[in-house]
Amino acid sequence: DLTENQNRDRLELYAWHKQAVSGDAPLNDPNLPHTLSVLEKAKLEAWKRKRGNNQETAMKSYLNEASRQSKIYGTPHPHPHDSQYCHRESSNHNDSSDTHTRNNNHMDDNDNHSSSCESPSLTPRGLAAIPLLCAAASETRPLYLARMRSTQSPSNGWWRRQEPLCADANTYLAIPESLLIQFATHVEWLAIYTTSNHTPTTHTHTQTQTITRYFTSSIPSFLWPLHNILLVTWMLILFLYTFLASNLLALQTLLLGRKRTNTSIHHIYQEELLPSQKALLSLTQSHQFLSVKLLGLVLYPLLYLLNITLFLKHNNHHHHIMSSILPASSSQIIAVLTYNIAFALTWWYWILVLPWFAFLAIFGAIFCLGPCYALIDLAGIE
Repeated sequence: DLTENQNRDRLELYAWHKQAVSGDAPLNDPNLPHTLSVLEKAKLEAWKRKRGNNQETAMKSYLNEASRQSKIYGTPHPHPHDSQYCHRESSNHNDSSDTHTRNNNHMDDNDNHSSSCESPSLTPRGLAAIPLLCAAASETRPLYLARMRSTQSPSNGWWRRQEPLCADANTYLAIPESLLIQFATHVEWLAIYTTSNHTPTTHTHTQTQTITRYFTSSIPSFLWPLHNILLVTWMLILFLYTFLASNLLALQTLLLGRKRTNTSIHHIYQEELLPSQKALLSLTQSHQFLSVKLLGLVLYPLLYLLNITLFLKHNNHHHHIMSSILPASSSQIIAVLTYNIAFALTWWYWILVLPWFAFLAIFGAIFCLGPCYALIDLAGIE
């Protein structure tokens, strides 16, 4: 439901702003009126979920969330006269570029100007969610257990509120994300259910019930590594979708022209490749969780490929000898061909190896890391 998603996003933006400005929300404030409206209660609960985040972290999260939502919902549509002006200016630039074919800077300015009038790229929403998913993956085991205890019902779980980011729901392209979200939702349901301690108490078999309850309480600790790995796997899917979509769109634009695809090579670079490069660089920063850093390691070939592609695109602007030989459009064609050829040569890594790594990580979280953290919980070690 689009309206429900918009309301949830508005509450998320409000909560981060409130946390950055006012700090932690009061848990039991006697000054609050006892009869709050539904909207006020929702805003208060959203603010409470941000407790523990300092002002700097909250402000960064607010900026990331605002950037993500601007990618999803866009900015206000320009006035019709503005769009007509944009079209006229683009046409004027195209006409003038015919008389200045040897002026590389003019051609590049024309491309930059026209890209502002084009449609959005295929998967900006997935890239915009990477910082938030990295923040979610940094949740430690004690914080995860506390969140499971504070979640009153499995229907209020975090995974239950998620949806595919790179494709519309109920479409074939959304199947990988939908399957992962559904699996993670069941994992979270089990963690919340066992944390709520639904074991009935009777006067018989007290010792058996105590032992059962004792082992049941360790199930959320058992599931915490799996929750973390599923978040990292989701980020892997987002990067692969972006990589495949940008390759396909760049190739279509190169073969069919920008009028058929309603975009340009420059637009693909600005909206797909540059954000991908920044997101990949952020994965290996020192503050990231270990699993996120490992994701950055296995995706390093993609970062290397993006660096080469972007270097080839901008090489014509920084190298005077090359700019005197090749026009600006030629450098873009070379960069696009390099990008697609590299994908064709390394398809096995993206299609076979990385999904296999994800499967092994999930397997290891269930059969290796999960039992270890369950034993740590049983031993009473924080």
